[in-house]
Amino acid sequence: MIGAFQRKRIGVSGDPQGARFGVLFKALGRLFPVEFCPAESGEQHSCEALIELNGDLEAAINAAAAGMPSFVAMEGGHASTQGRGGNLRFGDSPQLSPCLRRQLMASCESVGVSPDPEAGDEVLAFLQDRPVWLLRPTARAACHVVAAAPPQMRENEFLFQYLNGRRFLGLLPLMHFLRAQVKDQDWTGSSSKACFVFDDPSLHWHSYGFLNYRMLAEHAKRHGYFASVATIPLDAWWVNGRVAEILRGSSPRLSVLIHGNNHTTDEMLSSGSTTQRRAALAQAMRRMERLRRKHGIPIVNVMEAPYGAFAENLFQDLLVLGYEAALCTAELLVQHNPGVAWSPAIGLDRSEVLGGGLPVIPRIRMSAEWKNEVLLAAFLNQPIIVSGHHLDAAHDLEFLADLAGMVNGLHGVTWSDLSGILRSNFAQTVEGDVLTVKLYSRRVVVPIPQCIRNLRVQRSWISGEQTERLTISTGINGGTTSAAGELSGLFPVGNASEVKITSEIENPLDFSTVSLPPLHPWPIARKIMMEVRDRLSPAMPFIERFHRTAPPNRP
Repeated sequence: MIGAFQRKRIGVSGDPQGARFGVLFKALGRLFPVEFCPAESGEQHSCEALIELNGDLEAAINAAAAGMPSFVAMEGGHASTQGRGGNLRFGDSPQLSPCLRRQLMASCESVGVSPDPEAGDEVLAFLQDRPVWLLRPTARAACHVVAAAPPQMRENEFLFQYLNGRRFLGLLPLMHFLRAQVKDQDWTGSSSKACFVFDDPSLHWHSYGFLNYRMLAEHAKRHGYFASVATIPLDAWWVNGRVAEILRGSSPRLSVLIHGNNHTTDEMLSSGSTTQRRAALAQAMRRMERLRRKHGIPIVNVMEAPYGAFAENLFQDLLVLGYEAALCTAELLVQHNPGVAWSPAIGLDRSEVLGGGLPVIPRIRMSAEWKNEVLLAAFLNQPIIVSGHHLDAAHDLEFLADLAGMVNGLHGVTWSDLSGILRSNFAQTVEGDVLTVKLYSRRVVVPIPQCIRNLRVQRSWISGEQTERLTISTGINGGTTSAAGELSGLFPVGNASEVKITSEIENPLDFSTVSLPPLHPWPIARKIMMEVRDRLSPAMPFIERFHRTAPPNRP
């Protein structure tokens, strides 16, 4: 856990008693191994870095000249601004996160007045053609000068409300600065992996609406991306043989995941009993297992709820029944579970682990801000999972080509199926010859650096005196299994190049033994109407044009 690190003391000047920014820095302290402390004039001697919130550039430069890296918000929280919105263009500085260099983000936010660059300054970002974030070096340290003020968070707000595709200017530079201060003592992880998800398509025909499976397979191979079809288990009663052949032949570039059970409104927000919830989830698993067994289709046991709406208590049921993960945005999770005491930093880690140990992977919903969301996910080292519909396959998959082109241009980001994303979902830190791995999935494959001789595992979902079975395999033997708590003991790894780590829950429930829920006609009728609508959608423009141009009826 982050508390295990030596926390870096960072001074905050310009906000006595935390009246404006106290909630913000408390939340950031949950995300970084940092302790924020007051640092008004003359109180900076014990700090290792400085954040100046009143626009006092001279004080920030003096701190940097004394060897203390500094950050100054020139707007200082004042209402007056010089401009609003436009294209934010990042520079090419090695001081920038590699995934941000030379990138563009669309912004509609207000910014304050930033100073003109001086000789030796590096401009890290321009808004239109105005510098809004620059790095001013001194002989001993550098000062980040930013035109936008950090957000003044209120109680019961969340960091993701200020770092998203619509709003990010106030928080992104500050988080970038904090990450640089703790880079030698924080968790590190592999770069992001990406996958596109199509919601809803059935496998009854070679196409579904605008989505043609053969074209998708060829296009994905040509442009180098991976895609997964989120199929509704209710549809699994029959599969077109040609579609099954395409999916088998294109694995793992194309795969299938689980999209609800019957796809009724709010079905994953059910307030029913544990028995009722598990009956529906087990039915979904049984339907998809039949699809896998009969047709050999590659299916990932990941649940994506219809409309992204999950009840928080469902995660434990998914875990017990053998689901590997769920896909959900933090925004929807908080929105649909207002009574849960969520962390203010929810949604900004690699992923969340909820319900006693189920990975909940963030997804990006298709919207006008998708490019911003992709860059932010890469900055946070999160999986880049963009979720869309068959309409996004229109115009000869033009959108998929744009998405693939952008992702392929991001430093270190690679494409993968969801299984590959889960296997690399961990962070790590090295101390001497000991590698400590923090799990965000229950099964991961960890490359072992040559200098490492011992491994230990951290599982944040285990608390107190709890233990879970932990299996570590180097490939040389069948693996070592033991009961361990949140932080395991040391496991020797010898000369292994990689290690497989599996964390097993106690008393899993075999989905095939769970009684099925009663079948109602409404989900079937609703799905038929949905299928008819989607399959007819490519013909709708033609039908509309025909009606517009057809001659009027004559009596």
